[in-house]
Amino acid sequence: MNKKSIATIIYAALAFIAVVCMVPRFSYNDPDTFWHIELGGYMVEHGMVLHHAIHTFYGDQLPYIPHEFGFQNPDCAIV
Repeated sequence: MNKKSIATIIYAALAFIAVVCMVPRFSYNDPDTFWHIELGGYMVEHGMVLHHAIHTFYGDQLPYIPHEFGFQNPDCAIV
């Protein structure tokens, strides 16, 4: 096996474990779950870390502190 296939297997295993560990009683009850997925997809699509809020009731240019972007980017890849 080469390094790329080993990395792919490790990534797939970690993604599988993350999905299995998301107990629906806790993870799907969070109203922000799909917002995090949307933000991660936006960041991946535009190739940047967000510093303004999107898809909010108050407008799309509110200041945003990207404290969860490390979770949101891989999260959008899982879904």
